[in-house]
Amino acid sequence: MNLAGLSDDEVKALFSGAPVFSVEKTKGRRRPSVDFPYNGNLAVRDVSDSPQLSHEAFSAATLRPHLRTVEAQDSKATPRVGYDIDVVEVPSMLGLQAHEPGCVGFEHFLEIPYSDNLRTEERDEMEASRNREVLEETPEKLGIKWLDLRLMYERLKELGQYHQTYQESGGKVSILDHQQPGELYAHLFGKFLTPPRFDGSTGDPTGLKVQIETLMRVLRIEGIWRDFSIVEWRIRLGKLLWEPSTPEESEHDAYGFEQPYSERDMFLLQVLLASELLLRLDAISGLSMEEVTNGINLTAAEVRNFASLRTRKTDWDLVLARRFLENIEVLEETPSVPMPRKRGFFSALSVNRGEEHPANPAETEFWLRPRHQDRQLSGLLHFAEAIGWPNVEEVSSSLSSKIQSQATPTQTPTPSLYRTPLESPLPTPRSGHHAGGYFDDTLWRPQLTRNSTGRSIALQAASPPAAQAPPRRPALLRKDSSHPSSNHNNGGPPNVGGWLSRSYLTGLILPGEAMSHLLISTLLENDKRAIAALGNFANLCGGFTYGGKSWWSKGSVIGRVMAAMEEAKECMGWVGVPVVPEGCEAIWVDVASTVPMPTKARARIEAGERISRDSSFTAGGGGKTEAEARGADFIIPRDDETIRRPGVRFSRFDLHQSDRPFFPRADSDTEEESDAGAGPSYTGALTFEVEEQLEDGNTIGIVETTLHLTHDVFFVAAHPCTPPPATAAALKLAPPPRLSKDSRRSSTAGTGPTHSNSNSNNGSGTTQNGAAPSPSPSRVSSRRAPAHPLHAGARYRTVAAAALAAGAAGIGIGIGAGESASLLTADDDGDVDGDEDEETGGALLVVDARGGADQEVLARAWCAQRGEHAVVARVGRACLACAVREARALGVRVVVRVG
Repeated sequence: MNLAGLSDDEVKALFSGAPVFSVEKTKGRRRPSVDFPYNGNLAVRDVSDSPQLSHEAFSAATLRPHLRTVEAQDSKATPRVGYDIDVVEVPSMLGLQAHEPGCVGFEHFLEIPYSDNLRTEERDEMEASRNREVLEETPEKLGIKWLDLRLMYERLKELGQYHQTYQESGGKVSILDHQQPGELYAHLFGKFLTPPRFDGSTGDPTGLKVQIETLMRVLRIEGIWRDFSIVEWRIRLGKLLWEPSTPEESEHDAYGFEQPYSERDMFLLQVLLASELLLRLDAISGLSMEEVTNGINLTAAEVRNFASLRTRKTDWDLVLARRFLENIEVLEETPSVPMPRKRGFFSALSVNRGEEHPANPAETEFWLRPRHQDRQLSGLLHFAEAIGWPNVEEVSSSLSSKIQSQATPTQTPTPSLYRTPLESPLPTPRSGHHAGGYFDDTLWRPQLTRNSTGRSIALQAASPPAAQAPPRRPALLRKDSSHPSSNHNNGGPPNVGGWLSRSYLTGLILPGEAMSHLLISTLLENDKRAIAALGNFANLCGGFTYGGKSWWSKGSVIGRVMAAMEEAKECMGWVGVPVVPEGCEAIWVDVASTVPMPTKARARIEAGERISRDSSFTAGGGGKTEAEARGADFIIPRDDETIRRPGVRFSRFDLHQSDRPFFPRADSDTEEESDAGAGPSYTGALTFEVEEQLEDGNTIGIVETTLHLTHDVFFVAAHPCTPPPATAAALKLAPPPRLSKDSRRSSTAGTGPTHSNSNSNNGSGTTQNGAAPSPSPSRVSSRRAPAHPLHAGARYRTVAAAALAAGAAGIGIGIGAGESASLLTADDDGDVDGDEDEETGGALLVVDARGGADQEVLARAWCAQRGEHAVVARVGRACLACAVREARALGVRVVVRVG
């Protein structure tokens, strides 16, 4: 950039520490990025709009590279090595919690239109049906041998040991150091899969090429495996292992076909085959091309061809396998006496299929145990404290007493904490017309009760320790092992809740939002007071009230708005606030809201050129390039230096029942039945008291205003910036802002007047200011300027938060009463990268919500009522100029200024 009248060094100094935003497309995936073109200082560049994950256990929520917690860095854990699966959760869970409460990060926001939870399972139903029939009668035709459960468990145990050795050695000791390719071939095709046809195109017809290609082909068979690229299956993962089923469900699969194996058996076979594939790919990834060619008879073309065989489904199979091997240990034990007492974090997956006959005392049994139970428990307690849970000590004591004896595997065996059910549950895919989420099909949603909603999921309370000596650990096929809640009554060992708790406490968690659901569920299932008050049905997408407080999923707009309140607490997708809706105590709430999204537009993330242009330093310059820009084209925008006393006070939080049920009951046959039988959904409403003031600042009364949280809007934390040095270059830009003759104080603007910056006819930028003249440049700090420069054409108007409550926002951004902003570029022709007349879009609205949390809550509530996403910029973290440029890059028309 070469601004007239400024040297190159002065230009670099002025824009030093200012971020620019872009979207890069690599490997078919769009990746938002932030860069600092005029600063290479690590202290400036190494910043983020989101904090690092606050606990090591939460790393399971993401596949993105990230810094480990200080505790994890101090531990002896070795860095992970292995094959790069090259798949990530969308949106990024690293940006779920930003530096500002209730906000998300830049990358997370842009990725929302492509969220994983919008994906549905795509397959050929006719082919899937045929495959299920073949699996029932002649699985060999699919390349799968009749399943021997003992062999499967033995191999899972063996692969787990190989994986641990591989990680502990830093990738130097792989599966190929334990078994040669020929041995791997004989093991795989002698026990689990049928041998493929002879492949004469490869130098080794029994080598890794044939093995890897066959494994990928089998895992791609439609209709017999679960697709964990679908979010609902990531969440239901634990249900496949630990949820009890009815006899009818045990005899048929999810589609009504008779099945020779249980859902659990097929799930574990899927884990086994994916683990076989992963360890082979891990071994190849650690070798040079020369070693691959000479050592294991693979050519470079064959290795590259493996990538072409991958699908999104098989990628997530590999993720599942890695999570299983990292977190679950398969153990075997040969009892020496009848009715042995065994220790295990959860009950055995016995290979003995005979239910009526007692197991042979000398017969080996297999069971599973988590590798990192202490880490998971610590993460749960950290989460509880972070959201302000009232009974943390009680929950900690209860859970610790149940698992403290699991410290070492060599202790005398005792009964397991978990009872493994007889068979796997009957899963049912989400129908396309069901928009309620992952917990909204017939089998998941119980009948409505006082505390349940139309999107409820059943919780299972943990049982206390038994008073009497427990019996032997039940085998997999014992009927009494299907119902953990009954064990305590029969004198059995205590349990730690249902499949949701077991999923979390074992660490068997797939990336994405499953972590948020599992954390709150585990906490509730193990807090006897909470579950007694709230009941056994949870709405994990809404919120609940308990103990004089309320907790809200960040997936609901209520959570995102209320997070700005004083004393609100947030962690991993849940927000705890110190207020309860009027008349609502100890209930679950299904939140209804409208997505503010135009039907004809592309996702903003696809507008990469537009994002780069709108966040550039010359954004708003009518298409001028940086070479054509002049110093007179820029201003340094300033916040009002005077923070007035708050004129806004939060008064009341109410819930209003939605006009129509958010989600109908799935067991009704007609639309009338659905509407009549559905649980109620609610919209949040916040009431504020706003001071009404005269021109001289005297208060003459209080105006009460209610804002309804009707739109599902998001708030984005402004990316941090480092203000430039206050050099003489700042004085060469536009003159200091001057008092506008046209400005006038709003009669209700208790916290400040309406401001506006605009272009004068001669091209120089001026800022209207209804308060007092901003300090002259000579009074600017000698160390840092108040903000980065902003092109005067990047028009914005400023309005006090109190003015919004009074309905004075009509002076804002030119948004019609029926219009709404969205995550999408609102070009009518759908051309997101085409030129747009920026003058027709109106000015950006900057809401001055400084001076108190109530003002920020009001500003967010106004956005939720109007359907406007917003960038939240805190004074001292992000300057006004950078916040305006980021909002323009995101296609967001509101900036909320706080601090």
